Parts: sequence; C-alpha cells; structure tokens
Amino acid sequence: MLNNPQPNTRYVLDKGTVFITNVHGYVDAISYQPVLNKQKRDSRQTKVGKEGLPDDVGGHIQACAMDWHV
Repeated sequence: MLNNPQPNTRYVLDKGTVFITNVHGYVDAISYQPVLNKQKRDSRQTKVGKEGLPDDVGGHIQACAMDWHV
C-alpha cells in the first residue's frame, strides 16, 4: 500500500506509525515515536543508494536509525 499511496489518505502502520498523504498521493505528514536502533548498513542498502537519477535526494521519511523496532 505504501509503494503506491492513494491521495488524501491516512495510513496507520504497526507500532503506531501514521502517514497522511496529500491530494497528489505524496506523504504530507508522518507521526511516530522514534527509538534509536542504529544498525550497520549492508550491501543491499549500498546498492540501492546508487540507483536512481543523478539529482535524486535519496532521503527517508523515517530514518532507519530511528526505527520503531525495539
């Protein structure tokens, strides 16, 4: 569902993370309780980081290091 979010929709995920999309289906707001859970990067993350267009920002709405897993 989050790979193709619908416009003007509120998504509630496991552990309480909430995404709200705008009229275009882009995430307009996110709400979650951050917990520092720093992990080492692996080869999959490095590979994906090199994909995309040269001007891609490549950021995350919810950083992996601030994941909600405990």
